[in-house]
Amino acid sequence: MQRTEKSLSVAALIVGLLIEAFPSPVAAQTVVRITPDQGSAGIASALNSATAGTRIVVAEGTYAGQVRAGSTGTSDQPVVLVAEGRVVLETLMIERSHFLVIEGFEITGSSRGITLGACDSVVIRRNYIHDITNYGIMNYRSDRTLIEHNRIERSSIEHGIYLSDSGTGVVVSDNFIAHTQINGIHMNGALVSPVVRRNVIFRSGTYPAFEGGAGITYIGGASDGLITNNLLIDVGGQGMTVLSSGAKIRNNVLDGWTWSGILTSASTTHLELTNNIFVSASASPLGIDASARPSLKADYNFYVLGSQAITGSEPFATWQASGQDMHGQTGASPFAHTNAGREPNAALYALAPQSSAVDTGAPELEDAFLPPGLGERRSDLGIFGGPDNNWTSGSIPELPDGGVPGPADSSTPGPIDATSVASDSGLVVADAGATMLGDVGPGATSDAASSGIDAGERPGVDAARPPEEPVGSGCGCGVAPVAAGVLGWAWAGVPLLRWRRGRRQE
Repeated sequence: MQRTEKSLSVAALIVGLLIEAFPSPVAAQTVVRITPDQGSAGIASALNSATAGTRIVVAEGTYAGQVRAGSTGTSDQPVVLVAEGRVVLETLMIERSHFLVIEGFEITGSSRGITLGACDSVVIRRNYIHDITNYGIMNYRSDRTLIEHNRIERSSIEHGIYLSDSGTGVVVSDNFIAHTQINGIHMNGALVSPVVRRNVIFRSGTYPAFEGGAGITYIGGASDGLITNNLLIDVGGQGMTVLSSGAKIRNNVLDGWTWSGILTSASTTHLELTNNIFVSASASPLGIDASARPSLKADYNFYVLGSQAITGSEPFATWQASGQDMHGQTGASPFAHTNAGREPNAALYALAPQSSAVDTGAPELEDAFLPPGLGERRSDLGIFGGPDNNWTSGSIPELPDGGVPGPADSSTPGPIDATSVASDSGLVVADAGATMLGDVGPGATSDAASSGIDAGERPGVDAARPPEEPVGSGCGCGVAPVAAGVLGWAWAGVPLLRWRRGRRQE
């Protein structure tokens, strides 16, 4: 009996040594290269035929026409579509795709940049989308999308980023959006737990002329959203339009808007406003509908104002007497720098070390990183405070060749010499003793992990496709979305009504 046990032990040891010496083979990654002579059709063909783990490398050049395709990877072996050098596309439409990464493209000259329809766990990263009409990126009926480190400029009819119809667990993080006709980031539909964080939105609602929209909208049935650590500058219209339930708006800086910093309506419920800084010489920071007040929770906000009221008629003392902002403050600018040149530069919004906005935020929202948080661990107000304050230097993305897009008024937008970056709309982030604008800071989980992108789930997705043609004359801005499943607007081409995008976007 002992001999048998000893023999088995020896055999097990030998098997173990063999396994260690000859590990299981790892599946080789398939790399497919696409060249300009293959055109956009070559990109579409490669996507349609890709298997899990395929890496599609698109060589430098211009690829005319629409790329319309779909691909399916796995959580540990996604399909990757990546640009090599400066790759210019007209438009990219991705359908029924799972675990796909799209990275590094320049997209320009069409009605839309990148559209997702009926997808799950797609990453859209470090793309430069400019001079389009309808939108830079649309997420339509797609779940667990991660939209990060993209730069979107000059959308002349609608929005920068558009989350449409439905979607669960969508994350919009560390993007730069400038000069849109209506909204910077537009959330409209049955969106469950969307996260919008660390985005810089500059002069939305103003391009090519003033139209009036919002920096961020949250409407049409969206629920349990987190809007945090975003910087909004010189917004044409509302700073944020919040007409749905459960929005947590915290640690944002709103510097300049036309009508209201935050606009609500009777459909706004359980809104939380915490640790935000509002800066305006004349416009009221809050437009709070009477029906939204019973479930409103506003506290620890800082208001830098002229002589205007907090709401349309309430001075700060009356606002506090109503039970709101009991720990709130009014006063002079808490920032270490001024932004006299009106630059979309996050570093200009670092707090002065002795400011009363340091360590005076909600105690439960501790600063994740020191720096950029100042003082003790208790939360600072504004974009460099709170649990999502891990800004670093990569948030405003560079193009693959190391250049960055030209300024918004450039007649020849495109990469410019790196020495010009400092004057390019203030993109260079000052040292300020912190890492800012992008890559995950020390000790943090990756964006993919924190957003559930690698969750391994692939629930069934509605087969409806994104719009065949751009909506063009309307986006349903500020109203409940038209039921796509009933009207079939994705295929029938029935245009949505051109809802009034004026002062109240209701």
